[in-house]
Amino acid sequence: MDYSDVGIYASAQSLMSVFAIAQTSFSTVWTPQSLKHYESNPNDVKYFKSIHEYVVVIMSIFGIVALLCKDAYVLLLGEKYRQAVSVLPFLLLNPIMCTISETTVIGLYFKKKSNWITLCIAICSI
Repeated sequence: MDYSDVGIYASAQSLMSVFAIAQTSFSTVWTPQSLKHYESNPNDVKYFKSIHEYVVVIMSIFGIVALLCKDAYVLLLGEKYRQAVSVLPFLLLNPIMCTISETTVIGLYFKKKSNWITLCIAICSI
């Protein structure tokens, strides 16, 4: 790996920081909202399931649109981002998967089974 590879990665990461804002915003809103709903109705599994399904669909569409429009980033941001577009799909997985995992693991926290999160992460890493 040389300095040009680092530059390509840094360019792609700067594009991904914009997408990470969506993930952070969702986490900031979702956590207190889910806690509030759980405290008022702890047996309402349908609510959490429907939110999870919406998030999966929205983030999947978000990822597909971002991948389909990846060449448009070069037009908007300039030629220096041309090689960064090739790294973009891999970096796009992080905000998408983290946002989806926010809706998945919240139930483990509520049921006080947070030790399962480590096991889930270990299995997914394989």
